[in-house]
Amino acid sequence: MKYIRYLAILGAILGVLVIGMPAMAAPPPPLAVTPGAGYSVQGMEIFPGFAIGRIRYGATFVAQATGISVGSYTGPLYNGSLSTSINYQGPNPNPGASNAIIGGSWTLSVFQYGVRVGTISGKVQSGSVVWSPAGTTEKGAVSIILLVTGANGVFHALIGHTGTFIGEDNHVSQIFIGNIQVPTIGGVLILH
Repeated sequence: MKYIRYLAILGAILGVLVIGMPAMAAPPPPLAVTPGAGYSVQGMEIFPGFAIGRIRYGATFVAQATGISVGSYTGPLYNGSLSTSINYQGPNPNPGASNAIIGGSWTLSVFQYGVRVGTISGKVQSGSVVWSPAGTTEKGAVSIILLVTGANGVFHALIGHTGTFIGEDNHVSQIFIGNIQVPTIGGVLILH
């Protein structure tokens, strides 16, 4: 009988504690994303691709994407990781030359408060890399048009839209992975 009384008192105390406890702070739910979101992109080339004839296939880049406001965009800002594989004409860069980007694919995995809230992916539609004329091919001005063919989570409304990446492929400012130097890439990705 004594134990039942203690259990009843303990139950009452636990009930008051649980009911009176504030809810654990959870991140706010992500908002639907509209076109206009932008990302500052900083990363590296992890594979130079392979040449067959006059086309280089699969030049692959990975990057951190940090959400930024672009123009009048006032929606939520997200961070993510971007991976892009491009195909371009002219198998090797030449000083002062332009390589036409003719295809490829891309994926942006997006996070908010450390939780993945969606993925945006698609095809590389077109673009170019214009190499520096300084007698080297150390830097290239990159311009890419991306088509959104897949999106989930809060990004579903972006399917069918486009994006642009404007930046630089830099073979001077390389980073080391072990003993290997890899070119860096940086710029801005905007979803339209």
